[in-house]
Amino acid sequence: MALFISRMLALRPAVCISRRWILSAGYRESDGWSSRPAIPAHSVPTSITSPSPTPPTPSHTTYLTDINRSLMESNTVDYVTLDAYVDGLTSPEDVVATANLIERIRTRSKDPSQLRYSTVYSFLRHCIHNNQHNLALQCIANKDVFLMNPSSFIYNLLLDYFIDSDDWQAVARTVVECYRQDEITNSPLAKLLVMYSVHNLLTRRIESLDDQMASLGGALAEACGNGNSSLHRNYVIIGRCLGNRPDVALRYVSGLVARESVCEISGECVRYVDECLGRRAEWLEGRLNSDPERSPDEVEDEDFVAQGRRPPREELKEQREVWEGLKAELISRGWLVDNLDIEAPILELISPESLARAERDDALSNYDSYRDYVVDRAVLDSYRRGLAKQKPSVYHLADLTKGTA
Repeated sequence: MALFISRMLALRPAVCISRRWILSAGYRESDGWSSRPAIPAHSVPTSITSPSPTPPTPSHTTYLTDINRSLMESNTVDYVTLDAYVDGLTSPEDVVATANLIERIRTRSKDPSQLRYSTVYSFLRHCIHNNQHNLALQCIANKDVFLMNPSSFIYNLLLDYFIDSDDWQAVARTVVECYRQDEITNSPLAKLLVMYSVHNLLTRRIESLDDQMASLGGALAEACGNGNSSLHRNYVIIGRCLGNRPDVALRYVSGLVARESVCEISGECVRYVDECLGRRAEWLEGRLNSDPERSPDEVEDEDFVAQGRRPPREELKEQREVWEGLKAELISRGWLVDNLDIEAPILELISPESLARAERDDALSNYDSYRDYVVDRAVLDSYRRGLAKQKPSVYHLADLTKGTA
């Protein structure tokens, strides 16, 4: 652990202003990926009960040949061999071909099981190492085929690359996937990058984000949830409104009014809440008038009240009344600031000092994710070399951390 953290901190440049990347070179290589030892090229012994004292050592190409032959002849693939093949990828062309291979396995195999953790980590790390970031994102997003659920470390590397590349559509997709996989809360660096990413998506007015806006709002609120600055508080409110949760936004503002002695709420925040309540009213009107054979009252009674929910018109009316009361309170306390400066605190997020602190705080969680890769890699290699008689099962990561793999 100490070596892991010291490697990361030692490689961070003292002056970061001219750096292309947001994240330091030390963080991007904090798992020691480029210098990791290669998997010994031992094949699985033909007899587990009597392993060969000197197993044959096939080449990387031999692993691929065995995988393709098995898939063609029996629609099955030995995932131990697949792991060894993925670990040995060396070029962008290899990485692209492997994505196609995994897709074939997942769609054609009689037993398209969950990939081993080390296989997923290795494949995504090879994507990043070979500048195939978009391919990594495509595989992560295509859950029906690839079932890849990486750690926040991988998401942080992807965000770093896409921000640097000015590819804000890819930034949005990465933030959404990170949020859906619940990889923001426990990563200080992911919180920082998500805040910076969504801020830019909003201020740059990136098009074609309508279907992602609710998730982007949820990600923003989650990234800012425990912060006490004006930036964090305002972005929690804006995030909940983007996520179409006016009820949560109003509870949050009510909590600020109840417990804080000083607070600043931007005029932009007020506009977001107003617009959120307006969208709710439009949706409700369409929903209650969607069935020509039922009146709005009947729709409300049968589709909402009968399901144990409050009458939505009554709920919306109450939310509007609460909001008008809160706005009056904000004005009376002098908390409402029309032109609150958001840009300066956002730039502070990616200052060298803030980044260095976030990278240090993130070190433990990244160490755990790489440790899991190393442990799983060792388990598979032990079997490949004939040192373990029982073949490891395909398992979920939770099984690894419980020591049941």
